Amino acid sequence: MLTPFLRPIALQPPHRLSPPFGWVEHIPFAMALVDMLRPRTIVELGTHTGNSYCAFCQAVKALDLPTKCYAIDTWQGDPQAGFYGAEILEELRVHHDPEYGAFSRLIPSTFDEALAHFAEESVDILHIDGYHTYEGARGDFYNWLPKLAPNAIVLFHDINVRESDFGVHRLWDELRASYRHFSFLHGNGLGVLALGNDYPPDLQALFDADETTTALVRQLFYTLGHRLTLEGDAAKRELELLKTRTELREQLERYDRDYRALQRWITERDAHIAKLEHDITLFQGWISERDAQLQHQQQRIFELEAIIEQIESDLGEKQQHAQDSSELAEQQLSTIQDQRKELLTRDGQFAALTLLYSESEKKIAELESYLASLEATERTSIQTQQALAALQESKAQIEQSLGWKMLMRVWKIRSRVFPYQSFPSKLARLAWRGAKEYRANGMKSVIRRGAAKALRKLNQPQPALAQHEPAASQLNDYQQWIAQHEPDAQGLRQQALRSLERTSPPLISIVTPVYNTEPQVLAQMIRSVIAQSYPYWELWLVNASPENEAIDELMHRYSQNEARINVLTLEHNLGIIENTNAGIAQVCGDYVAFVDHDDLLTPFALYEVAEAIAQHPDVGLFYSDSDLINQQGTTRSRPLFKPDWSPIIMLSSNYITHLSVVRSAILRELGGLSSGNDGAQDWDLVLRISDMGQRIHHIPKILYHWRDSPSSTATDIRQKPYAMQAQLKVIRDHLLRRGVDAQVYFDTSGYIRVAWPLSGASKVSIIIPSRNLRLVQRCVGSLQLRTGYRNFEIIIADTTADASIARYYERHPQENIRVIHHHQLPFNYSAVNNVAVAASTGDILLFLNDDTEAIDSQWLAELVRWAEREEIGVVGPKLLFENRSIQHAGVVIGLDGFAGHPFAGMPEGSHTIYGCTEWYRNYSAVTGACLAIRREVFNQIGGFDEALILCGSDIALCLAATKLGYQVVYTPFSRMLHLESTSRGSDIPPSDFALSYAYYQELLRSGDPYYNPNLSYWSAAPQLSRPDEQQPIDFVHRHLEAIGLPVLASNEKKSL
Repeated sequence: MLTPFLRPIALQPPHRLSPPFGWVEHIPFAMALVDMLRPRTIVELGTHTGNSYCAFCQAVKALDLPTKCYAIDTWQGDPQAGFYGAEILEELRVHHDPEYGAFSRLIPSTFDEALAHFAEESVDILHIDGYHTYEGARGDFYNWLPKLAPNAIVLFHDINVRESDFGVHRLWDELRASYRHFSFLHGNGLGVLALGNDYPPDLQALFDADETTTALVRQLFYTLGHRLTLEGDAAKRELELLKTRTELREQLERYDRDYRALQRWITERDAHIAKLEHDITLFQGWISERDAQLQHQQQRIFELEAIIEQIESDLGEKQQHAQDSSELAEQQLSTIQDQRKELLTRDGQFAALTLLYSESEKKIAELESYLASLEATERTSIQTQQALAALQESKAQIEQSLGWKMLMRVWKIRSRVFPYQSFPSKLARLAWRGAKEYRANGMKSVIRRGAAKALRKLNQPQPALAQHEPAASQLNDYQQWIAQHEPDAQGLRQQALRSLERTSPPLISIVTPVYNTEPQVLAQMIRSVIAQSYPYWELWLVNASPENEAIDELMHRYSQNEARINVLTLEHNLGIIENTNAGIAQVCGDYVAFVDHDDLLTPFALYEVAEAIAQHPDVGLFYSDSDLINQQGTTRSRPLFKPDWSPIIMLSSNYITHLSVVRSAILRELGGLSSGNDGAQDWDLVLRISDMGQRIHHIPKILYHWRDSPSSTATDIRQKPYAMQAQLKVIRDHLLRRGVDAQVYFDTSGYIRVAWPLSGASKVSIIIPSRNLRLVQRCVGSLQLRTGYRNFEIIIADTTADASIARYYERHPQENIRVIHHHQLPFNYSAVNNVAVAASTGDILLFLNDDTEAIDSQWLAELVRWAEREEIGVVGPKLLFENRSIQHAGVVIGLDGFAGHPFAGMPEGSHTIYGCTEWYRNYSAVTGACLAIRREVFNQIGGFDEALILCGSDIALCLAATKLGYQVVYTPFSRMLHLESTSRGSDIPPSDFALSYAYYQELLRSGDPYYNPNLSYWSAAPQLSRPDEQQPIDFVHRHLEAIGLPVLASNEKKSL
């Protein structure tokens, strides 16, 4: 009865036994299973120290099978098994690689990431022994199910463990109701699941076994497995006994050494006691002498105390004098700083006036030259008029002559007979030329020349219509855009004049650390500062390479010629942070601007900063847009047009970078740049200023040119690998300052990801309105199969007239799905969702279109992490078209008129003039096709506005959340497919436009703060704006007028 299962291979002792030993008792069955099934491919999910996996490999090698084996594990541990380091994998490789490396691979990876490397229906044995929660094991099974062969075997370990959060037993109870199976109860339990019905006879007998055979098979493999446990225990005890003997022997040796040492110590102690007794006798005599001396010293002390009292009195007077002197010195220092600022201000005024005077002299010289030319022209004009009068007199005489009259009569006759360009005229000219040719060369020549001319006429290309490049593409050229949007020389002069008219202009100190810069590049940077139209600045060049004579001489030459330029020479290079701090310590300006030694300022940069300071005096940090400039400093390209202050982007990228200008008092309070963040020091500074609660203001103009050089991070952060680790550190530090211990790492996509703590306690209600059974089945099926976060319910709002969706799920019930029937004409998206919310029980509401599909098991966990954050009101994912181009990566108010999706139609990972698609982002809104919000926030808003029937209520919800102080966030690490408008069609009620305008109008007028006014509102792919572009507010007004609807004010929303 047991003969089919008692395979010789099952009796082989395992070559590897390493703690923990929980799987050891199943090794005989694992080897027998390999012999019975003889699989093509074995995959193990969760390998740890490798007892089970090496047993599979040992059997494959002993049986000489052509099987391929794969072990998949992160080898980092988990909360159940504990966490560990790389040493576990390295120790396993020492045994595995020489023995089984020819047919086996150890793959350090997550289970989901490894899926892509296996073909459909290619795995014959799958051993699931990873994270043992119900959700984890269930996700592993269903994620890998498409990879399993039709007659594959799936092994589940720990099906008999029911403690803590172990949940494999729950999954096993579900699966065995649908599949053939066999289970072992020893060794924490091992489930054997058969996906098909066609197996070798011996394995078939296992699944067909009756109760008696089942008990015998279990006893057989328990006995074989327990033998290994006993052998392991015996070997373990023998090792422990050997260790104990060794320890006892070492302890006896220590005791012997200690005894001999003690004897020596006693002998030495006796000698020491004798010496001490002798010393005591001497000491007693010395004490007697000291007593007499002490009496004398006491008298002396009384005298000294009197002297000290006098000294303390004198010292008090001197300390008061020193304090008064210190206060006077501080007052003098403050006066010197004020005088220095006044001097720099006057230097700036003088420089500006000098420049304007120089330009005025040039202008006067030009005007004088022009005046002289006018006088010469006037003289020439008089002479010309005299000559013209003489010519007119001659003309009159000719016209009165007889010859002229006869010529005019002949011309009139010719014009009547041969009008100009008429056929008779052309024929007459042709006959005349033919006659001349005939007289000269004969008739053959006439024919030959005529044919050649006709052939040339035939082959002559016809003039093409003029090809004009479309105006939009011309204007989108960045060089054209620069010419249209930036001030010319006259504009800069006007800025300089307005700067001179300022009262109490802010002094801006520029700090530039210099280290072995190319002299011509450094000179360009310095000249870009000198060329500023705003004159109230000082430049501190911090020279960290004093041995470089060329740049030292260059800096001092500029400093001697320009009083506002200062050079601070360090003894040696202290690193970018301390070099910068050394410059910060020297400044006396109200604000500090940071400029790299190889970059450039636009000539109007400081003027625009001063304008912003005047308008926003309470702001602590100003930043601007920027672009790149080539190595020669001649061509600008690749601008970055940034949104207004977006703290969420700072978790992905330091989008602020340059130009940054900080109030000096804030820098002093922070102590300058913080050490230990080389490569991300500016990122850290922005985050620390934000953590202080300081306001941060965006100047939407290109004020800074970042040098595009081979070693610059402007184009590739990988130029400085240490900077990548510094970036992660400054984000972690920022989160810790805010009391959050989150994981920060570079995702496999290459972009920074923040994994907020995930409690797992938040229940999610996924709400899906639908009138299409096929769509909702596909959507729900993908959710059940590809959702790793399992604490959710699905509420389907059936809007069909006949309740066909509700009837289907009554016939095919699922544990976590409820269907409510809500048929209303006309269909009202807002009302349906509000009704579904009332029927839900979740802490987080997730509104989902039925034409979406889950493609990543972490999609919901990522949204929950963000939705659980108190400061976050609404979060939306990245939605993709079926061709994997972007459908949704946030919503911009005014884009395409009312509201639109930036980056729509672009590939994932696109870098644009508006930044990257893979950044976390603050937005004014995200789409309701997939939108997560906490129930408390939804109730605080009052739910969806049911006056918005089909379109716009999702954006209205987001705008309401923003007004309550919450942030609306887009995360690129939650990804889904979306077939836009498949579920609802595209017939938007006209009233939705009018009411949407009432919600949007404020941002339509002022511009969406999370967009940039330099970008076009008429292109989803970020492009430069055009001067003739229609503004979104104008488009909306015209659209509403065209469909005969009123333009509502925001306070009229509810009355529609």
